[in-house]
Amino acid sequence: MLKKILTTVVFALAVGAAHAKKDETVSVSGFVKGTPSSTKFVVGSRKGEFTVDCSNAKVTFDGKRFEVAKLTGGSQVTVTGKLSGKTIKAEQVLVGNVRGMSSTKKDEPKKTDSKKKDETPATGGRDNKGRFTKKDDKKEEPKKSDDTPVTGGRDNKGRFTKKDDAKKTDEKKDSKSTKSTKKDDKKEDVKKTDEKKDSKSTKSTKRDDKKDEVKKTDEKKDSKSTKSTKKDDKKEDAKKTEEKKDSKSAKSKKDEAKKTDDSTKSDEVKKKADAKKKADAKKKADAKKKADSKKKADEKKEPAKKDGI
Repeated sequence: MLKKILTTVVFALAVGAAHAKKDETVSVSGFVKGTPSSTKFVVGSRKGEFTVDCSNAKVTFDGKRFEVAKLTGGSQVTVTGKLSGKTIKAEQVLVGNVRGMSSTKKDEPKKTDSKKKDETPATGGRDNKGRFTKKDDKKEEPKKSDDTPVTGGRDNKGRFTKKDDAKKTDEKKDSKSTKSTKKDDKKEDVKKTDEKKDSKSTKSTKRDDKKDEVKKTDEKKDSKSTKSTKKDDKKEDAKKTEEKKDSKSAKSKKDEAKKTDDSTKSDEVKKKADAKKKADAKKKADAKKKADSKKKADEKKEPAKKDGI
């Protein structure tokens, strides 16, 4: 009883888990494999391969609507939707990168204020509107920064500074430059890793495409072999049916011959029996005649004997 109860409980839990997984919302990011159809495509990710159904999904690329049929193998995609088995009923699909297609966003030109252009004087003694400017206006004032001291022993306000402070400021500048270089190196490393991932994904997609082609060729060969085997089976069946017909006709002929032989034999037997019957009847008739003739002769002799007495 306990075993039965435990088995029923485990089965119920498994069914509940399966129903829960069916309604689970998932977000998967990966690369497209193969050539997608109008509403479906395959995504390869770390979690595995999933078939995505985009019949009721919103597909966007660079903030604009995008058609699923335009996706190519190796395109980067992020899918959110409900998971049921190995298929995702997508609600939203964000296309990050389409292989073989550049981004639709264009670099917007930097806006420059017309007022600033008017205020900045030209180097030839006139501003942009053709007005004369003074010599003092041509001279550019140095930018003042209270915190950063000048290396000549005074800061920008003219105050004397110690050598240690100047060294510290130089060290700060060096540290900032090293930090910026480290950030640039990290960005380059991230770019290299992304490029490696893209190359790996493209290689995997090529392999998958080759595998699909090999599978298609194998299926074609199998279909041809099955067709040839079906033809051979049909020929064998036709031969068997012809042999059966021949055997049936031969049996029917033998049966007819036997029937004819039996009928002829039965006729001969009947004839022989009739001949015997006739012969027996003749013998009996002859015997009767002889007996009758003897009786008559005896009857004739008896009155003659009487007369002689």
